[in-house]
Amino acid sequence: MFFKNARIYRITDIAALAGVDIHAALEQHPASDPGAQSLSAEGWVSPYPGVGGGLILPVAEGPSTATYSVVMVHQEAARILPPAVIRDKLNERCAEIQKREGRPVGRKERADLKDQITFELLPQAFIKRTRTRLLMMGDYLVVDTASPARAEQVISCLRRALGTLPVQPLTLENSLQVVGTEWLRAGPPAGLELGDRLHLVGPDDCRAVFTNVDCNCEEVLAHLDQGFVVSRIEVANGELAFCLDADLSLRRVQMLDLVQEKISGIDVEHAAEEAEATYTIMVATLTEALDQMVAALGGEADAPGEMA
Repeated sequence: MFFKNARIYRITDIAALAGVDIHAALEQHPASDPGAQSLSAEGWVSPYPGVGGGLILPVAEGPSTATYSVVMVHQEAARILPPAVIRDKLNERCAEIQKREGRPVGRKERADLKDQITFELLPQAFIKRTRTRLLMMGDYLVVDTASPARAEQVISCLRRALGTLPVQPLTLENSLQVVGTEWLRAGPPAGLELGDRLHLVGPDDCRAVFTNVDCNCEEVLAHLDQGFVVSRIEVANGELAFCLDADLSLRRVQMLDLVQEKISGIDVEHAAEEAEATYTIMVATLTEALDQMVAALGGEADAPGEMA
């Protein structure tokens, strides 16, 4: 249930959401499968386990304020048409025309035939459903994905539902390339430990990837002497371990023993109550980790502007 990844945004004007009934807004955009002639459809499903439950899972009391944390789940349903299937049908159709009419099929006609075949096959295509969780906590908006494109798609869908969502990617004063490289030489700040996964980038965009290594080993330091800098580094804060990327996203988020013990200690009767208790722990844990990350990289910087 804990997020595996975290792409992090700041809500730049939380007051703009003060009058928004998030649940009511999402109810106007429920998830559904695409129509027979549509490639995809998107909307919102319940974050509660099993069947039933509302479209938001509240983690704190309050309607839509800076102290209100909610979990939401975006779903995209896309029809899957393998390109090879379309290509085979297209070749068959072109061969039939050439045999029947004794002429080759031109480029434009071939493109029109491809569109026609796609239209014919769509109703028979399998549907793949992809779910992505979001967490709105204070003025943080966290999306559980490693993909920037997926995060932007999900945020755009939420913005359409709410009517407004002024957000911008988290930006900090110092880059991970500079600060993370210093950590390898002098050690991380108090409260953080380096893990055993490391990505470096060097001159001419050369890459070096290390796994299961001491990040202060001679081989790593030799790369630094050659001009390599950190592009991704695994860190831990006693509660979570994660790979911090140069774009400030978190990947491979893992709960450490302390958090696992808290979750194991949840003693409630219903699955919905367990989900709410688990997400409450997640909010507190993620908030602390993000605050530590922000402080370690010099605090927040003036960002270039809001996402469209």
